Amino acid sequence: MSATIKLENEKHIPVLLDELVNIISPHYGGTFIDCTFGRGGYSKKILENKLNKVIALDRDSETIKSANKIKLKFKERFYFENKKFSEIDKLKYLDNKIKGIIFDLGYSSVQINDPNKGLSFNHKGILNMKMGINNFSANEVINNLDLK
Repeated sequence: MSATIKLENEKHIPVLLDELVNIISPHYGGTFIDCTFGRGGYSKKILENKLNKVIALDRDSETIKSANKIKLKFKERFYFENKKFSEIDKLKYLDNKIKGIIFDLGYSSVQINDPNKGLSFNHKGILNMKMGINNFSANEVINNLDLK
């Protein structure tokens, strides 16, 4: 099985997709929470089974574009909120019986390669690291907060 997912002009390769499927057993149906939605690789794979629902969240505001595309295809089975996973208790869909919760921690290559995110030393620009929800950038923290 190929884990590469084509998104617009870029490839997205969800890491350990086969291993995830083996662990969470989505082929039996259920509701899953994808706490680090990203480009939606895990969510799409889970939604291949018509018995499954996915509640997805991600702090990066860029993920809304991918979420909207998935929502068009899986209207009644996919829910997305632009939230930090630390706000999982504030999800409005938690009345579902949750079968599994997924966290794919870290940055994606798409995020690292985006110079506007300010995550990489390979790009010139301001150290940002906001990921869409923070009120201030890493650059502001470093240059404006006192040592305490």
